Amino acid sequence: MNFKDYVDIFSSKNDLVQIKNMLKRKENFKKVSCGVLALYLTLSGISLKSSKVDNNAKNMTKNAPVSMSTDERLAALNDLMSDGNLPQLYNSILFQSRLETFINDEVSVSSFDAKINARIRLEERLKKINENKEVEPEEPEEPEFNFDDLTILEKQDYILNTYNINYLDLVNAVTVPVNSKYVDYTGAEALKVRTDFGEIKDLFQKLTEEKLNYVLKRRNLTYEEFCVFAQTVLGETGGYLYDEAYINANSVHNRTEYPKWVDSVNKKFFDGAGYSLYYQITASGQYSVYLGGTYKKFSNLTDYIGYYAILDYLVTEENKTNYASFNYNGSGAGKQLVPGGNEYYDSLDEQVRVANPTLVEVEEEPLKLELK
Repeated sequence: MNFKDYVDIFSSKNDLVQIKNMLKRKENFKKVSCGVLALYLTLSGISLKSSKVDNNAKNMTKNAPVSMSTDERLAALNDLMSDGNLPQLYNSILFQSRLETFINDEVSVSSFDAKINARIRLEERLKKINENKEVEPEEPEEPEFNFDDLTILEKQDYILNTYNINYLDLVNAVTVPVNSKYVDYTGAEALKVRTDFGEIKDLFQKLTEEKLNYVLKRRNLTYEEFCVFAQTVLGETGGYLYDEAYINANSVHNRTEYPKWVDSVNKKFFDGAGYSLYYQITASGQYSVYLGGTYKKFSNLTDYIGYYAILDYLVTEENKTNYASFNYNGSGAGKQLVPGGNEYYDSLDEQVRVANPTLVEVEEEPLKLELK
């Protein structure tokens, strides 16, 4: 039998319990096996708290008869190598020495082999203890942040919250300022002198590009068609009032869900054209800025606050008006919704509004952006 075979033999622990009780009562140790008692003495600093008991035990073991069988001693050894004692035993030179001697005497192996086996046995038990310990779950590593992985809504929230800025201040800061009593540039000017303004602009540009791509897919528009639509809205509103551009784009959209305007544009172009922003705004007899060609002056879209308002409306699809027509400020044609803006009329009754069947589903749709 090899060492592993021996240490796997377990006998009754009644004798071991008796030994422990005898030690505590300081009884005659001559009844105790010298080999087993020596092993218990190794644990004197762990199992026995009284140094007097330990000294008595040492003296008594000198003449103690060896009365236990090898199997019993191995069982005692296995009991000693308990989970509670083992971490201290592993670092105990005294215990290692006693264990090697015990193995050498009882299993009849060389001193060298006994030393190796003792170390292996201890390491095996330590490994078992560690495996059985309740391991605290490791916190999952946070994935590396990548701005490009965020959704449109997450990108906008990230920029505004991370840099603690107001959305309209940001829009005003990245566009060409105009001399208007309706636009407050205080926040924008403060933003532009910040040392991190460059990185804010870069992130905002990525966000704007994603909004544009979303709109092109959602509305099934080419970039050229979108530009004509956006330039016309900017021309009709002046391009510098965010709310006015938003409402104006909203009013054109209303026509794509207004049966009378859908039918009117279908007749001028083709069936289904009335659902398109491009064909609504380029239809004859409608938007003077397009018909007169002045929309082309607004080719640098990103220079204008209104451009971002147009994108935001088309991304959110959050209607702020039911009007479908407008005329210039002071015309008396309708109701002015924004100071300095156009006058709107021809309200679309929600009971009449029809769903636009040409809209394309793109990821989350529609996206809800909170414009802080």
